[in-house]
Amino acid sequence: MVEDAEEQGVVSPALTRSTINNSQKASPNEKSIADSFKLIECHSVDLLVEKALCANDIPFNVLRSPDFIAMIKGVNHAPKDYKPPSYDKARTSLLDECKRDIEKNLAPMKDTWFVNGISIVSDGWTNIKDKPLINVIAANSRGSMFLYAENFEGIEKSGKAITTFLLKAVEEIGPSNVLQIVTDNAANCKLAGKEIEKDFVTKFSWIEDTHKMAKDVIKFFKNHGTTLALFRANSALELLKVTKTRFASHYILLRRISKCREALATSVVLMAWKEWLRSCDLGTRTLGEEVTATIGNDEFWGEVYNILAITKPIYLMIKFCDGEGPKMGEIYERMDCMLGEITDVMKNNHHASDFPQMQEILVQRWEKMNIPMHCLGFCLNPHFYDASYLRVEASGGVTRRSPNQDLEVVTEVMKAFDKIGEDNN
Repeated sequence: MVEDAEEQGVVSPALTRSTINNSQKASPNEKSIADSFKLIECHSVDLLVEKALCANDIPFNVLRSPDFIAMIKGVNHAPKDYKPPSYDKARTSLLDECKRDIEKNLAPMKDTWFVNGISIVSDGWTNIKDKPLINVIAANSRGSMFLYAENFEGIEKSGKAITTFLLKAVEEIGPSNVLQIVTDNAANCKLAGKEIEKDFVTKFSWIEDTHKMAKDVIKFFKNHGTTLALFRANSALELLKVTKTRFASHYILLRRISKCREALATSVVLMAWKEWLRSCDLGTRTLGEEVTATIGNDEFWGEVYNILAITKPIYLMIKFCDGEGPKMGEIYERMDCMLGEITDVMKNNHHASDFPQMQEILVQRWEKMNIPMHCLGFCLNPHFYDASYLRVEASGGVTRRSPNQDLEVVTEVMKAFDKIGEDNN
């Protein structure tokens, strides 16, 4: 009725200024209430997304995917009561259509292979069933393109197998289009380090015995609340009970117990320690006395420091291989340095008589893991031609040589070229 009266012009000035003609603005209180309801609704949706991810074993990284974000936006703009495609449709017609769409979008990049060339990028990982996989990606200045991935049993055990697989990829793509091969072969070198550590423990009883004594000390403290409380009152560090799945577990365990030596020694001379032992049963008291004797044994600690000095180069090598970034260009030189550093440590060691067998283990593992690609990466790294680098004597008292002056390196580089090259010319 008011609107009819306004159209006819029969209205009073007061009526034209009424809220019917003017949009009413919400008060600050009303805005905050509305925003609160929106936050509650968003949280409810977030919870549904989280449940769906967890129930279907979908990695949280999918939330960073641009495709996932695009899907959410598409659902927001979908018709009312939209339902996702059925299982059968998703695995048949939609999958085929999606593949055609991707191939259509990637076709322009493929055309650049013949003009700009590509790099083959490869990496290995394990799936949710702990099966080794290796992928192949083609990359150039126009972008990257995933080609395929294969279940590749034994990938972590054979550097040669990886090389064969990559050369197969070169053949499929076309050797004339491939500029270079980039692969993370650090996993193999990491495995070599783990095998060296394992061989050392099984071959040399003094390493195994010392490691067992250290584990017994840690186990005793960790398994009894009173002893652990006494230790923690004297130490800022925790004792580590390293699992076998952790690389360099022997080194890490011994390094930590060596740092805790003073705190352990203080704990076992306290009156509270002695009184607690007297109140324990015979079995616990016997173990406690053995632990006390081990902590007070200078020969035990001498062997701990001795083993740490020998295995530290191996630990640093494994740690380097397990880090981020490209490794191929440095693996050869670092492995060589590791051998030299262990040689230096063993020269004046009271276990020097074991060095020939130790050296044999090191060389065998290195020869097993060394592939032509390592030498090629070493040869193409400009750092190893630098004059200041070559002036510094390498570990083991060896004079450094540039890669092109090393016959072994050059021989392996030529092997790599033979495998990568299109022909013999």
